[in-house]
Amino acid sequence: MYRFCILLISIIIGLEIDAQELMVKSFERSLNPMTVPMQKKDLNGFVCSLVKIQLPINGVKFEGNIIASQFDVNEYFVYLSPNSKMIAIKCPGYKTLKVYFNDYQVPSLVSKNIYILDIQIYTYTNNEVSTERDSANGQNEDNNKSGDEEIWTVFFDEKQKAGFGNSNGEVFIPAQFEDARSFSEGLAGIKIDGRWGFIDKTGTVVIPCAYDKVSLFKNGNSVVDESCIEDGKQRTRQYLIDYTGKRITSLYDEIDFFRDNRALIKINDKYGFVDRHGSEVIPPVYDSALCYSDGYAAIRYNGKWGVIDMDGKEVINAEYNEIEPSDYNLVAVLKNGKWGYLNMNGERITKFEFDDADAFDGCEYTYVEKNDLCGMIDTIGRLIIPVKYDELDLLENKEGLDYTFTRLIRANKNDKYGIINLKNKTVVPFKYDYLDFVESNGLIRANLGDKWGYVNNKGDVVVELKYEAVEDFCDGIGLVKKDGKWGGVNTNGEVVFPFIYESHNRAPYGNNNGLYTLRLNGKWGCLNSKGSIQIPFKYDAFGYFTNGRVKVKLGSQEYLINENGKRVSEVHPSDPYWP
Repeated sequence: MYRFCILLISIIIGLEIDAQELMVKSFERSLNPMTVPMQKKDLNGFVCSLVKIQLPINGVKFEGNIIASQFDVNEYFVYLSPNSKMIAIKCPGYKTLKVYFNDYQVPSLVSKNIYILDIQIYTYTNNEVSTERDSANGQNEDNNKSGDEEIWTVFFDEKQKAGFGNSNGEVFIPAQFEDARSFSEGLAGIKIDGRWGFIDKTGTVVIPCAYDKVSLFKNGNSVVDESCIEDGKQRTRQYLIDYTGKRITSLYDEIDFFRDNRALIKINDKYGFVDRHGSEVIPPVYDSALCYSDGYAAIRYNGKWGVIDMDGKEVINAEYNEIEPSDYNLVAVLKNGKWGYLNMNGERITKFEFDDADAFDGCEYTYVEKNDLCGMIDTIGRLIIPVKYDELDLLENKEGLDYTFTRLIRANKNDKYGIINLKNKTVVPFKYDYLDFVESNGLIRANLGDKWGYVNNKGDVVVELKYEAVEDFCDGIGLVKKDGKWGGVNTNGEVVFPFIYESHNRAPYGNNNGLYTLRLNGKWGCLNSKGSIQIPFKYDAFGYFTNGRVKVKLGSQEYLINENGKRVSEVHPSDPYWP
């Protein structure tokens, strides 16, 4: 049973766009378990690790210990062998992004674990770069201090020295370091003489290079590694420092960032928690633990899981084989081979009767499974959808970059798709081979046999299922394919673009600047929503519009044009505008 969590990818828009680049917004282990149907094994028979990569661009390739990958709507499911330490992301039109998991406090991937890798598309500008930094400690953990840092990137010169600049070739800090990390919260890790420290945006070393390794700053703290001699043996210990380099915790085998003003620590294979003063408010006595969330943390000892509050009081007894923390102060727990749900008073809100159970994650409904069939429950334990479907997915309403849950559920029964509501009433009959997500205009892409069309969320066919392929609607027009050629229809199914185009270039996020990029007789151009030619069909290559400009190629020349086809500027050779 698959559960898709739609996360937004932020686009930083500037006034003078020069380039875009893929960068890591966050990487962390998910609290959601990998259910049995999701599992895949590597060539050695070990269950893989799963990395969900939030990146809504089709055609991305991955390198590393990859076992399998698949794309769904706006994210990739990438399976890697356990103990993998990195992944390379090759996205058409962008430089290859290499992600080393250890940079995000994940030394290597663990079997049967799910990880979330959120990729951000940064837009570079020519705006002036501020060097100011808020140095206040103990700030709100939700405060995102990205500011202008998206335009600073690490580069290496011909001597493999690292510096900071932008993709336009401007140098902000000359190449002089052995290695460097991206700026975060106004500081960047740099390596000098084999040791790591931090500089500010003037290039001044503000935290001396005294560490074996450093992480990005997050919520006012960085995790640093330091070698030490204990019992005659060299060991590596971790601790947290603040913006001034002051050590605020003791030395531990592992330490996480603060969440709910508690940081998870590990020492001598035992887990506990420290507060922002570095005091061990929860002694390291547990065999395992998860980070705090909404005032509670899951802990394990003697092979069983339970839950503690902020004071370390056990609010759910440690007697469960597995535990899945949820929103709404609920947990899914496994006991004697069956899953059920408890509240934070330890009270059961369901029976222990499910073979699998998902967390409540930002939605007041979730999935349960029994005998390979799916149903849904609400936050008070009511079975609102009976356990009788082969597949269930809450439909998302898509409008630009925004995805919100509707009150509709895409369901699969006997290999046919339909749509039901939360009262288990069928609103779209179970006769389709596939149904897609809900568009902002309320239409759903539908497939029956080898034909595609559109239905609405009441089950009415609004565009006849007679096309070889259909794309999402954008600005009132859906691109559809017939007899090997692409054309366009409106929401009434009326043809507005003739079926004469060989292919289309549909921009990520549906952002086409009000134009439709198509190829005719091997050349690219654009139509407007009335079907008139706005940009002549003469280009050999055509990128995606960004802030009213797009990269094109005509013969051997590459340059930027605006939405009227006027040449506006040259391009830097590294500009990644190609789809």
